Amino acid sequence: MPFKLWGELMNEVTLKVKEVPETGLEVENITPDAFAGMDVKDVSELIIHAGKKKVGISDFFRVSGKTAKTASKQKITIEGSNTLLKRIGEGMSGGEIKVLGDVGYHLGEYMTGGKIHVSGNAGSWIGTCMSGGEIVIEGNAGSYIGASSRGLREGMSGGRILVLNDVGTEIGVGLMDGEIIVEGAASSFVGSYMSGGVIRLSGISGRIGYAMRAGVIEVLDKSFKAPFYFKQTGEEGEFQIFEGDVSFKGRGRIKVLR
Repeated sequence: MPFKLWGELMNEVTLKVKEVPETGLEVENITPDAFAGMDVKDVSELIIHAGKKKVGISDFFRVSGKTAKTASKQKITIEGSNTLLKRIGEGMSGGEIKVLGDVGYHLGEYMTGGKIHVSGNAGSWIGTCMSGGEIVIEGNAGSYIGASSRGLREGMSGGRILVLNDVGTEIGVGLMDGEIIVEGAASSFVGSYMSGGVIRLSGISGRIGYAMRAGVIEVLDKSFKAPFYFKQTGEEGEFQIFEGDVSFKGRGRIKVLR
């Protein structure tokens, strides 16, 4: 039966995990872009990586369902996923991926469109350098969410990431645009080197906004104290407003619930 995303009819391919080697699997070809226009047999033979070894998707997944002609109309459901599955949805431009279980590193990295929904927890480097689309994590997530990829300064430039529980460190490092929402708490170095976009947190236990030049960080915790390198500039509705990082002549804003 076709599914709908944003009003579009979608065809669905289901991948049921058979096993995952201890080295993990890098599954950058599990995207609507890679599946679209193929038949299910071709999808089964797409290359993924088990350590340094090239293998086919069907070596580790049972593949069923129906492909679509375009990525925007392709849905992929992964059943029995765990944290050893890495790089799901890398670079995807449209469609939907639904993960039943946990995921590993680099989910949705360089993503430009579409939607990824994870029912469990996620590893680190989620949505790094993404420029569009939406990622929803129902559980906890690791560090470097929406941040820059290794060796780069610029992070996420568009799209939306929602984590319904807690996250690790260095969320939104280098954020240029887009939105990161954490309904739980975050650790240190949120929004470092941020030049745009919005980060919204329920709480944080460490440094925030270091070297921030623009953008907004909202903290929904009345007990939070803005760092010394931000100056209070007034109030806006239910928030106190702080501007900085003054050490870098930044014009970023931290909004703290009052």
